[in-house]
Amino acid sequence: MVFLPTGCSVFRTTAVDQNVHISRELTLQGLQSCHQQNCTEAEGLFSRAVKSDPNNIEARMNLADKYRERGAIRAAILQLEQSLEIAPENVLATVKLGECYSETNQIAAAHQLALTALRLDRELIAGWLLKARTLRQMGRREDALADYQQAIRINPDDDQAPMAMATLYQELGRPLRALTTLDRIAGGYTEADVPDSILIQQAVALRQMKRTSDAISRLESGFQREGYSEAVAEFYIAALLETNQHEKALSAIQLAAYQYPGSAGINRLAASLPSVDRPSLALNQRGFLK
Repeated sequence: MVFLPTGCSVFRTTAVDQNVHISRELTLQGLQSCHQQNCTEAEGLFSRAVKSDPNNIEARMNLADKYRERGAIRAAILQLEQSLEIAPENVLATVKLGECYSETNQIAAAHQLALTALRLDRELIAGWLLKARTLRQMGRREDALADYQQAIRINPDDDQAPMAMATLYQELGRPLRALTTLDRIAGGYTEADVPDSILIQQAVALRQMKRTSDAISRLESGFQREGYSEAVAEFYIAALLETNQHEKALSAIQLAAYQYPGSAGINRLAASLPSVDRPSLALNQRGFLK
């Protein structure tokens, strides 16, 4: 005897299949919007994809990424927790949720997720980075260094672990080790392309070693580049002020105030100049120099 599916059963199956197909299409469109750097549109598409098919893990994780990018960390956590309810051994969702927990100071939970991720995949760099990060948050800096070394062993070309190690060395009062690590990272770039974050860290290490003039020179090289960051400007000006190079600081403040009008950091540094220099730094309401 042959049993044929009822009409309602066929309809439900067809509707589910159609929703899954729609969800996949929306996810692809969302990824395309990400590629085009249209984050708002991408978030909307991923949200619609999840509504169409709640089991679409890819859409949920991408939606969580969009939430994190705009600071909606709780919404991101909800999506990732639901992703793991659907697929408990999804290692990428495990790490992403652990990162969110770490960012919200749920350190013990984040550490457990790091261990879970590494149980699923011992060669997962993101897992070692998360574990090291949670150990650092626990104050176990030496253990964190060992885990960053594991990440470097897996991928020596990845800069995340060495940068984190350099910061740890500074925290541990080992500026020379920090500087050596940073110089090694910087060696992978041309001089004009060394990221501002590395220049700043190098300057911090040099200042810890009482090599203030070298620190200022490093920051000055970044400040003189086209498109320097606001952070480089602030660190450079602060170093000049600390060494009483007021005339040079004044010139740098004028340039930075034009580049970053309305910057609270630049304005705060301008206010710290001796009063004799301050009249020439009057700013109009838009933050430009008068």
